[in-house]
Amino acid sequence: MLHYIYSRSLVTIILLMAVWLAAWGILGAKIRRTRWLYANLLLFAASAAVILYATLLSRAEGDFGAVLRPFAKLFDARQQPELYREMLMNVFLFFSFGLTLSHVLPRKWHRFWRVMLTALAGCALSAGIEYAQYRCALGLAETDDVLFNTLGAFLGAASLFIVCAIQKYRERPRQRKMLLTTTEVQFLKLIKAAFSGAEEAPADADWPAVFALAAEQKLLPILFEAVCKLPAAGENAALFAAARQQVLGQVWHQTVREAAFAELYGRLRAANLHPIVVKGQLCGRLYPQKGCRISADDDLFAANGEYPACHELLLAHGLCTDTPADELAAADEITYTKTGSPLYIELHRHLFDSSGNAHDELN
Repeated sequence: MLHYIYSRSLVTIILLMAVWLAAWGILGAKIRRTRWLYANLLLFAASAAVILYATLLSRAEGDFGAVLRPFAKLFDARQQPELYREMLMNVFLFFSFGLTLSHVLPRKWHRFWRVMLTALAGCALSAGIEYAQYRCALGLAETDDVLFNTLGAFLGAASLFIVCAIQKYRERPRQRKMLLTTTEVQFLKLIKAAFSGAEEAPADADWPAVFALAAEQKLLPILFEAVCKLPAAGENAALFAAARQQVLGQVWHQTVREAAFAELYGRLRAANLHPIVVKGQLCGRLYPQKGCRISADDDLFAANGEYPACHELLLAHGLCTDTPADELAAADEITYTKTGSPLYIELHRHLFDSSGNAHDELN
């Protein structure tokens, strides 16, 4: 295989490396983390085996020596016809080494350090091989080989930057003109009035559509409190009466949820655990009408050391989860529900989604 690649043109080899680099970056951004890790571990072991076979195991004892002067062959006219091919093949030989090792290193490390560590590992392996060649009379030990092997490992590790660029592109806001519907404009005006305490309503408001949008955004109680005394309430008595019943049900449900959550959180603290309440009810405290911002769930962040203990206490409190037992140790978040209770808990190991590199620094 290596002989076949060696016989290709330099342009073909360079194009092959470029396509390989781009493909690895794209796959790294798409494939699930666990599968990607195992795939890279296997390929890293294979690439290391190929390197050792090509540089040590396939060689027989013979002449040996050391060329420690960097780029010494550049000054030897007899060597130059094959010089660039040898340089490129040294880069290519360690390219897959850097490509795979950089994706095996922990994602919590910054990508820059992962690239640098991969290049250093490639340099150390290459230097060790050159020393072994010299000691065992398997060929020349050349500084140039170490330099270009290290360059190959570095170029392979650069696929991490492609992964990062793809993930940032996916997460960037779509650059498009925001066109609001008439109902959305009316809804925003009414919410602004609710927060400012003003009693005003857009002319000819489409109340059924406005109430539906407010319910979708979990803001129906806050909006209804601001409009229930407007003249429109008398003009649309049946609609406002139905909305009132829906508001009462939502507020009652939210009150029960908050009480159940407060009891659960008290048990966690009594067990000397320190989960942090994030989003959910804390966001609701930012609104002027306390308890009227309806939350879909309650989020807790637990440090790794307390994550298992929090899980066990939640189960002891009667909550259950659909997350399989063999996935609990690696899950970024676990969802819990309780039969007959409005509790819906999400226990997080990280504050931000850690499935992509873009959020690693935030975590």
